[in-house]
Amino acid sequence: MGSVKVSVITVSYKAANIIEKTIQSVISQDYPYIEYIIVDGGSTDGTVDIIKKYNDRINIWVSEPDKGIYDAMNKGVKMATGDWIMFLNAGDFYHSHDVLTRFIREIDEDTTVAYGLIHYFTHKKEFDMEYIPLEQMAYLDPIPHPATMTRLSYHKAHLFDTSFRSSGDYDFFYRAFYDECVKFQYIPIIITDYDNSEGISKDNSDLIWKENKRVWSRHATFHLKMKMYGERWIALVKRPIKRLFRKHV
Repeated sequence: MGSVKVSVITVSYKAANIIEKTIQSVISQDYPYIEYIIVDGGSTDGTVDIIKKYNDRINIWVSEPDKGIYDAMNKGVKMATGDWIMFLNAGDFYHSHDVLTRFIREIDEDTTVAYGLIHYFTHKKEFDMEYIPLEQMAYLDPIPHPATMTRLSYHKAHLFDTSFRSSGDYDFFYRAFYDECVKFQYIPIIITDYDNSEGISKDNSDLIWKENKRVWSRHATFHLKMKMYGERWIALVKRPIKRLFRKHV
C-alpha cells in the first residue's frame, strides 16, 4: 500500500447543520495519507465558521460562488495532488474510521476506478445499497459516487460535464466505461453513509430522468431504451396511486 495519497473532496453550500460531521469523519480516518480539500459555494449561514474550526486539519479550502455542483467538484479535481480522488459531500460520512485503509488495501495496480457500497439513511429509515452489475451501466447508474476512488491522473484529464445538474457523475463513469474502456474494480465493502433525505437527486426525479436519457442514449440498444421508457411510464403511473393511497391511510 505504501504512501498512496488520497485526495478527499467535500463540496458544500449552506451546510452549517451537517458539514461538521462530514469533516470529523474525514479527519478521524486512520489512513495517514489523506489530502483534504473543501470547496464551498460561498455559504453565508455559518458553514465557513465551522470549516475554519478545523483549519489545521484541512489542506485546502475555498469559499466562493460556483456554477453548480459539478463546477465545484471540478475545482476540487484541479486543486488535488493525490494519487486517488474521492468525493464525500456535506452531510455524508465514512462508514468506519478504518474504511479507507481497508478499501485502498484491496485496489489492484491496474485499476482506474474502484468502488464499494453505500449505506443509505433518511429521517425515517436506513438500508444498504445492493450491488448492481456493471453490465447495467447502459440504462442505469451502478456506481455509487460517494463510495468511489478514481485515479487522479484520469480525473484531471476527464472533468465533469458542468451542463448536468444531477447526472454528471453518471455521465463521467459512463464515458469511462464505454468510451475509455478503463478498468473498474468492485470491492464489497460499505464505504460511505449517504444522507438520502433531501437534495436535487432525491427531490427531482423528472430532472434525473431527463439527464439520464442524455447519458445512456449514446450507447443503449433499442431493447434497453424500450426497457427504460417502460420503467419510466410505470413509475409515472404509480406516483398518483401512491399519493391517493397515502391520503386514505
